[in-house]
Amino acid sequence: MTDWKDTLANFFNERGINKKLPEVEAKKVNSFIQNVIYPAFEKLTIELNSYDIPAVVFPPEKNQADVGRIMLVIKGADKPVLNYRPKFSITENIIYMSAQIKGLNIYEEKNTLINAPLNEIDETIIINDFIQAYSANVKIIDRV
Repeated sequence: MTDWKDTLANFFNERGINKKLPEVEAKKVNSFIQNVIYPAFEKLTIELNSYDIPAVVFPPEKNQADVGRIMLVIKGADKPVLNYRPKFSITENIIYMSAQIKGLNIYEEKNTLINAPLNEIDETIIINDFIQAYSANVKIIDRV
């Protein structure tokens, strides 16, 4: 007979919902967000805005970003065109980061290509993962 905890874990895992990280791991993730993810998102925001693509980091203040509240939002006229959000999980005492996107033409969150231990991820990997997800899922109408 299947344990009820396994049934519940499977239910949440199928929907991309991870268990809350223990406090020690959450502190490591928050440090990673402050030192790697937030700077990558800031660089992307500056570059996207230079093309007149309205992008913002949420939350707008680096010191407010934490494990449950960090995303890059590409704005549209009245709705976000794309949200890029990192997700964190722990397996055998190793913290992994994956990322999910959601947007106007994406009806449920989709995983991007990134899924690796934190120590294997840097700003460049995050930026490249975002660019791949953005270019594959957002249609830009020619402005000529």
